Formats: sequence, structure tokens, C-alpha cells
Amino acid sequence: MNGASLSCSIWSAFSYCVQQVRSYDYRRYLCLLELPPPMRKVAFALHAFNVETARAMDVASELEKYAEDTVSTILYMTLQAGGISNQEGGPSEICLDSLECLCDAVFDMASVAKIHLQKACELAGTMPAEARPVLLQVVPAQVLLDSLSQVLFEVFDPRLSRGVLGILHLWYQLKLKWYSWWGKY
Repeated sequence: MNGASLSCSIWSAFSYCVQQVRSYDYRRYLCLLELPPPMRKVAFALHAFNVETARAMDVASELEKYAEDTVSTILYMTLQAGGISNQEGGPSEICLDSLECLCDAVFDMASVAKIHLQKACELAGTMPAEARPVLLQVVPAQVLLDSLSQVLFEVFDPRLSRGVLGILHLWYQLKLKWYSWWGKY
């Protein structure tokens, strides 16, 4: 393989990585564009690998998740309808209002995520300036938490489907640029 075809092959591989991240994790794609060029190339390769790994895991666990989330719940509800409840290994009570349960679960996860974000922001001050652009990925997480809070953690609220994480694309990109410019996360 000569130098020109090797260079073309590397460029093609890099383009594929960028396209994968852009297609499957657009908000991270926007964050990675703000990284310095040497970090950006490696970050796109690593995140493309993460995208591929996540997609493979999704396919492999789809049947298991279906059985766990759907079939087992149907079986427990059938038992409950027959007056049989709190079987060994089963839930003591099945939440029939699944939307309320989902909102509660999302609230719980968001609370934990908020604690992690606060810790990351505290640590930002101790990081070298050249390492801080990596923390730009805190911004989409905070945007998502803010958007979820506004809709009372109801993940099916139509306001969350507009733009990026519930805010207009342009506003999201401006937010990223502002945080990137000032280096504050």
C-alpha cells in the first residue's frame, strides 16, 4: 500500500468515525467539534467505538430486555388478577400507573446525575486549562436535566422532542460555543 492510498484510507476511516458519532450521538458530535484538533481526532475515534459497542449491546440485549420489562410484568399482573401476590422473587406490588412510575424513576436518575455534574464542575477548577474542553460534554447533560425538570420528568412530553434535548438547535449550539469560548463548565 503506497502513502497516498494509506492516507486516503485513514481519512476514510476518520470520516466514518465522525459520521457515526454525528448520526447516533449528535449532541456529543457538537461537543467534540469544539475540542482542539489533536484531541478531536482521538475523541471521534473513541466515541465512534463507543457508538458501535452500544449498538451491538442494544441488539444483543433486546430480547432479554423485552422479556424482563414486558413478559415478566404481564405474568405478575396475571397472578395478581388471580388473587396471588407477593410471590418469591416477585414485586410486592405492581405499579399499574406505569407513566407515574417512569417519571419517578427518571426523577431519581436525574437527581443522581445532578450530583455527578456538580462534582465534575467542582473538579473543573483543579484541571489544567488544556484539559477543560473535555468537560464541554457537561453542557448537554445539564441541558437535558433542565429540560426534564421543566416537563416534570415526563420523558414522553412532546416539548422534549423539539430540537436538541428540548431546546432549539441554534440555542444549543450557541450554548456550546459560549461555554467553549469561556472555558466554564
